[in-house]
Amino acid sequence: FVQRNYRLYVLLLLMATVYFVYIFAFSCQKIQHKYAGNGMGLIGLVKDCPETLALTCFSFAAAIFVGGLTSYHVYLIATNQTAYENFRQLYGSTKNPFDKGVVNNIKEILLSPWTPSRINFRSEICSFDHLEHVTEP
Repeated sequence: FVQRNYRLYVLLLLMATVYFVYIFAFSCQKIQHKYAGNGMGLIGLVKDCPETLALTCFSFAAAIFVGGLTSYHVYLIATNQTAYENFRQLYGSTKNPFDKGVVNNIKEILLSPWTPSRINFRSEICSFDHLEHVTEP
């Protein structure tokens, strides 16, 4: 049973990882350009562009953490497990009965049609005037 928002969550993680890697790469490129152009050392870079150094460090750390979380969820999708099943190692000694192979697992989770919502957004709002008011003793 796949929650309706899981594929969007995985897409968010993937796009955030790509974004942080992109920011890290261009920050490193700017640092390398400044370093090669001026011939100054690390102290000169800290004085000249501290915001770029801070952005580089932050984007590197964020890419590692978000990338790790993305990798974990890709692994869960590939093995057709939930995080709870993986944490409790429910299928550690036996074969996962829901595993259909990597390609079919990815198709099932990411490419299957959207399940209909259980919430009827077009229903009328009921008034609570007709309900009895329960008083606490």
